[in-house]
Amino acid sequence: MHAWTQMGKGFSLLLCLTLVAQLSFAQNQRRKIDPEEMALRNTSGIQEAANLDDEQTKAVYAIELKYAEHLKEKSEAIMADDSNQDRMSKMLAMKTVRDQVQTDKTAEMKELLPKKQFKKYKKWLNAQEEARAERMGPGGRPGGGRGRPGGGMGRPGGMGGMGGGMGGF
Repeated sequence: MHAWTQMGKGFSLLLCLTLVAQLSFAQNQRRKIDPEEMALRNTSGIQEAANLDDEQTKAVYAIELKYAEHLKEKSEAIMADDSNQDRMSKMLAMKTVRDQVQTDKTAEMKELLPKKQFKKYKKWLNAQEEARAERMGPGGRPGGGRGRPGGGMGRPGGMGGMGGGMGGF
């Protein structure tokens, strides 16, 4: 009977490790950034929200693709950095990159779109940021913090949502 208990514990441990590995793999796959897909998704949303014509849609797609590729490049560099940066430092670096990309992209959109359409773009962008904040929860990650009241990092509100307005990032 004792051997069965030992084997059962070993099997449970193996099952848990397999499940953790699968979840980790799935999470990493979900985080892969496809710039073209992101640019298409964002362009479609902007086109609908701001009522873009064909020429504007092509220009918006070009802007979206440029910044999606830039974001992917920077994100991969941050995540590949083998220095002693902890995960939180990398997340903060990613947020800084996302914020800068959004600032630069918004400036280009302002040059491209007439005031009325730019206002609609900003409204769409704010809705995207709110949706991202809802998905991320109070701790700056999906579902909120690490089980601590008020979010992660041991303080109320965690990192403040880590929104970046990247339309689904």
